[in-house]
Amino acid sequence: IIDQVLSNSNINIHDIDIVTPNEKDLILNTFNKNVMDFYPKHDIIETFKTCVKNNPNKIALVFKEQQISYKQLDIMSDNLAQYLINLNVKENEKIAIFLDKSIEMIVSILAVLKSHSAYLPIDISYPLERIDYILNDANVNKIITSSNLSISTFNNCKQVFIDKLDLNTVTNFDYKPRSMDATCYVMYTSGSTGKPKGVIIEQKSILRLVINPNYIKFEKEERILQTGSIVFDACTFEIWAALLHGFSLYILAKEELLDSEFLAHYLVKNKITILWLTAALFNQLCDINSNMFKNVKYLLTGDILSTKHIEKVMRSNPNLKVINGYGPTENTTFTCCFNIDKFYSTRIPIGYPISGTTCYIVSKFGKLQPVGVPGELWTGGL
Repeated sequence: IIDQVLSNSNINIHDIDIVTPNEKDLILNTFNKNVMDFYPKHDIIETFKTCVKNNPNKIALVFKEQQISYKQLDIMSDNLAQYLINLNVKENEKIAIFLDKSIEMIVSILAVLKSHSAYLPIDISYPLERIDYILNDANVNKIITSSNLSISTFNNCKQVFIDKLDLNTVTNFDYKPRSMDATCYVMYTSGSTGKPKGVIIEQKSILRLVINPNYIKFEKEERILQTGSIVFDACTFEIWAALLHGFSLYILAKEELLDSEFLAHYLVKNKITILWLTAALFNQLCDINSNMFKNVKYLLTGDILSTKHIEKVMRSNPNLKVINGYGPTENTTFTCCFNIDKFYSTRIPIGYPISGTTCYIVSKFGKLQPVGVPGELWTGGL
């Protein structure tokens, strides 16, 4: 009937809205109400400084046999920030970080933000061609690295060797708050569909991810494990969920993460309460030892989840809450999250938009689809 009407009129199918007013209100103001539930009042470094003030002696970072307090972390990053400022960094200038997982990596991230610039993470295992492409594409002329990691493609950049600097002197560094729209970091995609593309992430995007989140309930003494690489946006959740709440962040080297026996022991020994795993690694660990997460409160994973493995882990660890987190790099780690509340035989839902985020299912013409009708997912937010 619709086809007959359209063929005998000047109506354009692109203009037809098949969603009723009540359903439209439900989609816009109920399903997506979380976008109005949160707007940040303080920038990232201001929020971090509050944690330092409230928890000066609390352990902030743990890596292998090293650990430093919030006060130490603040002093070290203040010193490095002042060093960068003395190099005349510009507002929102992109500074590359070429370091392996370490305490120095976190110090560098904080220092870059304190200097009002933006960090650009580069994996130390990247081939030279890819590194050179990223540096040139992002117009980078300063890079924080270590003297043992310096490579030929860095010759056109000012190299800051963090291992050669004394960062432990108390300073009177004066931080000026930034706009919520200021760039925080630039992360390059894998380039699987062509050349890698740099994604710009703003301050407010990170804050909406970890401050008063609607998908996880943080308590006072969380211990978060950093499993993600610096170039993988899962680490955005891990690092900032910890440092903006005064939690302890435990940094795990790649070889330790892939050792299931070591990881199981590490989780218990260090009383880890929150960790994130890729779906592939989650499945692998589940097959080896499904009850290794018995003392963990929250396990976040994502992508297309195996219902068999999810059920196995939930049965083996009845107190564990498993969260399916979905989102592209452009949306800062998570767009939707779903607390898996039962066993699923086929697909596990991706859930609802997190705070500061909107989701709409639309037709190929960009029109809202009625509830339950398939379509393309459009996301937005702050």
